[in-house]
Amino acid sequence: MGRIADHVYTDPSDIARLEGIVRALDIGDRVSLLLDDGEVVQGIVADKPRTQLFVDHEGREGMNGTVRLDEEAMVAPERAAWRDLMIDRIREVRHHNPP
Repeated sequence: MGRIADHVYTDPSDIARLEGIVRALDIGDRVSLLLDDGEVVQGIVADKPRTQLFVDHEGREGMNGTVRLDEEAMVAPERAAWRDLMIDRIREVRHHNPP
């Protein structure tokens, strides 16, 4: 499998929360993401996120997901700086797409 996550989820309400975040993010969206530790990450969604099966460090299987952001694209489009984030860390999504 090869997909390791710090946290995995099996409860339907937790999985529904993850899937809701995934639905809120689409390729090309300009977003600010508030993370669970208070950090705010800004960037453009570079790939459609999705939930998938992961294994935690204890060997338990469950769901989580990732989103890839291009952090530099919002300020310096000529420099790509990819960052992959675990979906479960996202507490809030703010869109900055032009009208």
